[in-house]
Amino acid sequence: MKKRSKTLIKDISQLSIIEENEYYGIVGGCNKDAIIWYNIAKNNLNSAKILFDNKQYPHSIFFLQQCVECLIKGIFVECDVVISPHELGHNPEKAFQELYKKMNDETNTENCEFILRKISGNENSFERKLPIISQLVNSAREQYSNNMLISYAKYSYVNTVLFCLAILFKGTEDSSRYPSLGKSPTDLYSTDVIKKYLPSILNFIASIIKILGVSEEES
Repeated sequence: MKKRSKTLIKDISQLSIIEENEYYGIVGGCNKDAIIWYNIAKNNLNSAKILFDNKQYPHSIFFLQQCVECLIKGIFVECDVVISPHELGHNPEKAFQELYKKMNDETNTENCEFILRKISGNENSFERKLPIISQLVNSAREQYSNNMLISYAKYSYVNTVLFCLAILFKGTEDSSRYPSLGKSPTDLYSTDVIKKYLPSILNFIASIIKILGVSEEES
């Protein structure tokens, strides 16, 4: 396994400029520490699938949130952005925004702003965000399919999808396990809309893990 030399950075705001040909956030298993996070994400996804198949929707959503968080932390470890992934906390979408700003990446900064505008007014409702995010992720996948031979396409697709999913699952870590707003997790996360759209989210996450190159042997 290829291992890239590291210059670990403690503060996202203190990022150094990475050479133009080393797309920050590009993935593929060049870092053993990142692979550990990807494997944990893969295990979380498998748990989420089992729980969904058994109609345990709130618990499935909890493991999906954990899966997305681990994937994002793995990427930021792999591209040497943070010295410890725990620094990203439970709002990893902010790390993408900080990274794009530091790297003067106007395209992906605008993508983040566009995504946030699309869910404006629905930020606190997983059910209302779900169809919107599903549509955005599907659009990103179509663009990737049309441009997958371009090296930048993989970076852009993976990070765009994970930013979308971080926004989608924001706040679900607690509310999928404990009562929230006077409702039980079952009340919040067992609606017809969630049952309809959640399988597509499971598939999207599985496709990201496949792109990351996590094989059965590494699990």
